[in-house]
Amino acid sequence: MNLSNVFKILLMTGILVTQLPAISYAKEQPKIYKWVDENGKVHYSDKPVNDKAETVNIDTKQPDPQSQQKAQQRAIQQKEKALTQLDGEAGKKRVQQRQEQKQKKVEQDCAKAREGLATLQEQVRIYSYDDNGKPVFMSDEERAEEIKRLKIGIKENCE
Repeated sequence: MNLSNVFKILLMTGILVTQLPAISYAKEQPKIYKWVDENGKVHYSDKPVNDKAETVNIDTKQPDPQSQQKAQQRAIQQKEKALTQLDGEAGKKRVQQRQEQKQKKVEQDCAKAREGLATLQEQVRIYSYDDNGKPVFMSDEERAEEIKRLKIGIKENCE
C-alpha cells in the first residue's frame, strides 16, 4: 500500500470520526438488513431483498464525549503523521504550525473557562435574555452544574 492510499484512508477515517456524533444522535434509525447472496457475498440494504435477510441492530446510544474526543484526537494525529510522511520537511512544518495553533486555542479556551468559573463562584446573579428580551436568571442548581462542568473541563484540558 503506497502512502497516497494510506493518506486517503486516514482522511476518510477522520471524516467518519467527526461525523459519528451526527449519525449517533439521529432520533430514529432506519432498519438495516443483511443477507448473503448465492455466491457467499454479504450485502446490506435498507430494504429486505429476500426471506433470508436479517435485521442488523444499530446501537443508538449517544457517544461518551470523552471517548469521542479521544477518537477525534487519534484521527488528527494519524492525519498529521500521514502528512509528515508524504510531504517530508514541508509536512513537518505544517504539522508543527497546526500543533502551535491548537495549543494557542487550548490556552484561550482554558482562560475563558477559568474566567467563567471565577464569575460563577463570585455569587453574582448570572442571567441571559430570552426571545422577548427579558432577563432569565440562572438557578442555584444550574450554577452548581455549570461550576462542576467547568471544573472537570479545566482539570482534563488545562492542567
